[in-house]
Formats: sequence, C-alpha cells, structure tokens
Amino acid sequence: MANSNIRFRTAVTAAVLCIALSLAVSCNKKSTAQISLPELMELIHADVFDSTSVFFGDYSKYPSNISKLPVGVFCIGSPVNNLLSDLLTRDKFDNITGSGQLDDLSDMAGENFVTFTIHKESMDSIGGAEPLDMAVLHTLFLTGNEFFDNAQQTKIIVAGGEMDDVVTTDRIQKFLSMTNTGVKYISVAGATAETIIDSLENLPGSYAVAFLGETETIKSERYAKHLANVAKERGFAKNVPVINQSISDTDASGIPMVDAALIALLRNYRISESSVPIKAIIVEPDLDDEQVSTLLSILNYYRSIISTGANPYKSIIAEDVIILNPNKCAATKCYQTLRADGNLALSITEQLVSRYSYPSGFNYAF
Repeated sequence: MANSNIRFRTAVTAAVLCIALSLAVSCNKKSTAQISLPELMELIHADVFDSTSVFFGDYSKYPSNISKLPVGVFCIGSPVNNLLSDLLTRDKFDNITGSGQLDDLSDMAGENFVTFTIHKESMDSIGGAEPLDMAVLHTLFLTGNEFFDNAQQTKIIVAGGEMDDVVTTDRIQKFLSMTNTGVKYISVAGATAETIIDSLENLPGSYAVAFLGETETIKSERYAKHLANVAKERGFAKNVPVINQSISDTDASGIPMVDAALIALLRNYRISESSVPIKAIIVEPDLDDEQVSTLLSILNYYRSIISTGANPYKSIIAEDVIILNPNKCAATKCYQTLRADGNLALSITEQLVSRYSYPSGFNYAF
C-alpha cells in the first residue's frame, strides 16, 4: 500500500483555505455570501484560467482521448464507499451491445476509479466552507488542478452528498464545460431525477414520488428541486409532488428500519386524501436485493388491503411502482454517459481504485 499525503500547492495558508472556493474571498476581499452566482463563475474563470494564480489549471495538458483516464468519485457529508461500490458492481447493461440486459459482468468492468475526500472537520477548524466551495475543491483535484499535490486527471466525475443540489450541479457543469476537456459531471440526485422523469414522460395522468431518508435531506428539498429542474429542461409540464418520510428508527444492529418508514409513509399519505398515485420511491440508504423485495412485498400487501368493502391504498400506489436507489441511478447514468461519449475504457484489466484525502491523505488500490 503506497501512502501519500495530499498537500495544497505552494504552502497555501489557512487564510486562503478559508475562502475554500478559492477565488471568492482571497482575490476579491468578499465573503462567499457576498458573491452572486454570476460573479462566482467570473471568478472561477479568472483564477482557474489565469496562469499567475495559485488556482491555475493548465487544462491544455489534458489528453485529447480521455477514455483511459479513471472515473472520479466524491461525496460530501456522506461515505463515498456506498457510491463507489455501486459504480464498481452495477450490472444493468450488456457490455458489448450496450442494451439493457444483464451479462453477469460489471458495467464498469476494466475501469479505474479515483476517490477524493477533504475531511469536513479540517475545513471547519479553519473557518469552514460552504458545500459549493467543497464541491469546487474536489472537482479541482479530480481534474488535475495544481492547487493540489498529486491531483488526478479523470474523465468523468460522479458526486453526491450534502452539496448535491441543483445550483452546485449547474455551477460545476458550467466550470467543466469551460475547461474543454470533455469531462462530465454526474450528480447522484440529478441522475435519480432523470430516471424518474424517464419513467413518467410517456405515461398519461399524474404521479407522485416518495422519498425515504434522512431529515436533513428532506429539509434540503434536494430531490424535489432536481425533479423540477429536469422537468423544466425536458419540457415536462406535469407537477410531480414529492412525499417525504424520515427514517428515524434503527433495529438492534443499527440498521435503518426502512420498512417501518415505508408503512408510515403509506398510512400518512392515505390520510392526506390525495388521489395521485406514487410511481417511484427513492430510498436513501443502500438496500440489498432482499430488502428491496421486502419493500415491494409491503407495497403489494397494502395494494391488496380491503377495508369496509373498499381498497384504500390501491389508488395511491401505482401497480408498477419502482424502488430507486440514488447511487445506482448515478452508476447507470455514468455508464450511459461514457458509452454515448465513446469514453469507456473497454479494457479487460482488473478494476483499480485509488483513494486520496486531505489533510492526511493516502493512496491505495484493490
């Protein structure tokens, strides 16, 4: 196992780190809160593309063929391993034809991966950083920016966690387009929203979406905002309400009781007297096949309940309701994007994962 500490280039001081987003404070003497989003993009352009800046990235060094570069992965405020695991193992497509058929081979077979984590505690100790700031710093590392020692060039970036909002996704995508490297950015929540709109586009009538997860995610309205954004981009005019239920209880092993949360959601939704059926249920914790099967059994059971001669749940649960894991949606979107862009590695070598972190970084492969 090779160890390497990640350092910020040219002994960047704590004062510079406090800006986190680089540009917003140190060069313009404003706080991030005082910078409007259009100004922020101008600052990114001025500093990242200015050869005299500590944040300069010489993107002309990027290879014209990026297919052999690794896939970049990061999460902020949540473990990166869950997302990485789905990228490593997801099997939804035939690797030769690209058709939606399982072939008992990981869709990302032969791909290499780089994860990068800036521990939030290290940023908090010097003044903190906003999620957008953190997202930009992670993106700089994963595009080889010399702000970091050992920065890595990647061909696509898949990101989730607390910064996974519409604004951050839009800003990072715009930044990457300015680099002219061909690197794309996949948002976990954005990929989930695209999956939902895909399932609804050709259906008559209206449908709702349910979310089971942490209270903080519910408060952020992350999925509702991404759904609205994707719907607007696609010209999808129907309103898609999101019904939320926090998963507050765990079993004796500390495992979230998703089944209890689903039952609570269904009962609360019936009491609300809404007639819009639930078409998709987003479940934040990673579930195995057995757990998904359990949730589908609960849904089928409630659809079959007869009370005083009527079925109170059948009309609010779509017959073909789907359970969505956000990380798996992102893994699918990553594969589809790489294939469409001609950037799959198409290698028979074993998958390689390199992990980096700041401040006490390490790099190892398995």
